[in-house]
Amino acid sequence: MVPTPKDKLKDIVNQGVKIDIFDAEEAIKLYEVIGNYKEKLVKDNFDNLFGVFQIALIKNTILAINKIYEEPKNKYQLRSLPDAVKILKDNCNDLKIEYREQLEEKLTNWGFDKKCLISLSDSELTNIVAEALSTKLPSQDEIKDIKDVRDKRVAHHEFIDETKISSIMWPHLEDLLERAKKIVGVIGNHYLGSFYENNDGEYVFSSEVSKTSRSLVRLFQKAGIVN
Repeated sequence: MVPTPKDKLKDIVNQGVKIDIFDAEEAIKLYEVIGNYKEKLVKDNFDNLFGVFQIALIKNTILAINKIYEEPKNKYQLRSLPDAVKILKDNCNDLKIEYREQLEEKLTNWGFDKKCLISLSDSELTNIVAEALSTKLPSQDEIKDIKDVRDKRVAHHEFIDETKISSIMWPHLEDLLERAKKIVGVIGNHYLGSFYENNDGEYVFSSEVSKTSRSLVRLFQKAGIVN
């Protein structure tokens, strides 16, 4: 059975991007918890151990975000947001819009004229959505830094001049993560008919991420590292 455009979107989101968002968000939270207790860990001589953990968490974050924004390949479909947006563009006549009024409201908040949106057909509105989501995808320049680190430091062990690799800042990674959650919120809520973003614009699966970081804090407490 040939998968429908909706099937393809569901596969990209649920079997790819949603998992990668979780992995990146969880890694960032764990990294932050370790950083918050750095002085205590150094005092108890656990700094080397948890420093190794932090390096692994950085690698996990970089790999996950690269997967989220990997550009489509001609030979095969990727589970990435650029591929999801491409499916929207290429299948605007076939995709059903769920909760159209809420979608119009979101686009209005993004600066579109509501009267104009109301007059559009579903296929025309989907085309507008695809264009709007395209503008939220990072440019090649914006994502070059983390691709460089993935290619030069994580995926391969190349002998290179360290000064040629741009530094990765957590705010940049977090911004890319937030963009991904917004895009998934639109696709999930309005084309998959599932609840990915609540009425306040919050990504509903983020609450699950805190479970692991809270467990790490409890571990520190039981070990007597923190009170």
